[in-house]
Amino acid sequence: MPGTNGSLLTVRDLVKHFEIRKGIFGKVREYVRAVDGVSFEIAPGETLGLAGESGCGKTTTGRLILRLLDATSGHVSFNGSPNLLGLTQSEMRPYRKEMQIIFQDPYSSLNPRLTVGSTISEPLKIFGLAKTREERRARCVELLNAVGLEEDHLSRYPHEFSGGQRQRIGIARALSVEPSLIIADEPVSALDVSIQAQIVNLLIDLRNRLGLSYLFIAHDLSIVKHISHRVAIMYLGRIVELAGKEELYCRPLHPYTHALLAAVPVPDPAKRKQKQLLEGDVPSPVSPPPGCRFHPRCAQKFDPCDKIEPPLVDIGGHCIACHLYPEGSSLPEPVA
Repeated sequence: MPGTNGSLLTVRDLVKHFEIRKGIFGKVREYVRAVDGVSFEIAPGETLGLAGESGCGKTTTGRLILRLLDATSGHVSFNGSPNLLGLTQSEMRPYRKEMQIIFQDPYSSLNPRLTVGSTISEPLKIFGLAKTREERRARCVELLNAVGLEEDHLSRYPHEFSGGQRQRIGIARALSVEPSLIIADEPVSALDVSIQAQIVNLLIDLRNRLGLSYLFIAHDLSIVKHISHRVAIMYLGRIVELAGKEELYCRPLHPYTHALLAAVPVPDPAKRKQKQLLEGDVPSPVSPPPGCRFHPRCAQKFDPCDKIEPPLVDIGGHCIACHLYPEGSSLPEPVA
């Protein structure tokens, strides 16, 4: 796990509680604990995969980092900066150029009234990266070519493109300001399977050529494995396991991670995996269970699980939040 001094992005104890107002006077009665103490780091040129079931807080985490949502508390530092969560909008402006987002839905993330050229050139105008119309057009053509599109696409509107092409336009828009970090919020989940592979390979190629760092948010663990260097598993607003890609897939420790990996389809019919069906439903983030949040669905729970919440501890570079592996434990043998 990269150290803080060498990290591009450092997130510590990030929290977001959404208020639930009830009654005639709209008093706050409860909170939705969407993100409840998330910590991780991303090194330059690294991709951290953030995976988990729908509703676990992955997308909210990404938007909190970019200040698209205001966090309840926490610390986010970019390349040694002060806490971004405490900056004003004008103070955040230089960091917005360095951190961009690729949205999940390529249909709603593009303005239908703007041509592709206007969509990509707008950030260039805002940040003053290309002063003349000719410079902006040349830069737009360069970006379209980088994502596999052509110059004649500049004058077209989003409705004239397929879903995969629209996502390529979204990627070009994110690249236009030359960011260091891109938060990819489930960028392929709305696309056909054949197109998903093309977009993921494009992101890998751009990372290698431009030295980008990604926070890659997804629920498909096979795609996360393909693109990520390290993987963090989220459950009900908290990270329960974080390790290098090969380490996590060969030696998963948390029972929740075991269940997620067991659900990944295997393309070889000769190889059968033992399924691990999770009991019950995901608890409500309004009133998460006491102790370990996963214990109501865990087949390996024992006495302290329903009373004490396990901290995220580092066991030989493999971070795990589970009473089965207290601090000082030794790692088991990898799964064959």
